[in-house]
Amino acid sequence: MVVCHELAHTVVWYSFGREIRGITFRRSIDGYLSGGSANVNPSNLENNQDAEQFVERMLAGDSAARRKLGMRRDQISTVGFAVNARTSIPSLLSTANRNDDAMWAIFAAYKTRKPNWLETILIHFGKKPGWFKWLSLRLEMTNARVDAHWRAIEAISKELIARLPADGEETVIPADFLTGSLEREGVQLCD
Repeated sequence: MVVCHELAHTVVWYSFGREIRGITFRRSIDGYLSGGSANVNPSNLENNQDAEQFVERMLAGDSAARRKLGMRRDQISTVGFAVNARTSIPSLLSTANRNDDAMWAIFAAYKTRKPNWLETILIHFGKKPGWFKWLSLRLEMTNARVDAHWRAIEAISKELIARLPADGEETVIPADFLTGSLEREGVQLCD
């Protein structure tokens, strides 16, 4: 699952024409596998396209993992907490794990679509805040991108599984290998 998750981040980022640097997989001495994709982040999220692409990349890993497990993909959750229109983002940001992919997406959505005083009042009457509508749209777009590249994600994941580290070790999958695999599998840059 970790391989599929990390590869989805890379596939989505690559499809935007963004620079990818590789994926690192670590296996603890007791066999627990973790990973991280090293991609070049936008310098700031004030640019709407940068923010959209960053958020979609951050949501892609969970989208792919949920697809592989046959789970629902229409919600965003972080560390077991489902995010909805009434979620207090300042409270969530002060207590949640900031290394969580979904938290980065939520933070970026809130930062780029921070509610004004009127919107805060309207939320109490059932109106969805702008950040939540924007984030929900990003999730739909992410799911569509993961679905469009699912064959590539599965094929490359199978190759990467053979390269995973032994207990207590680390493996880095270099950018040139990933780029070649993405091109071979037909991952297209989006317009």
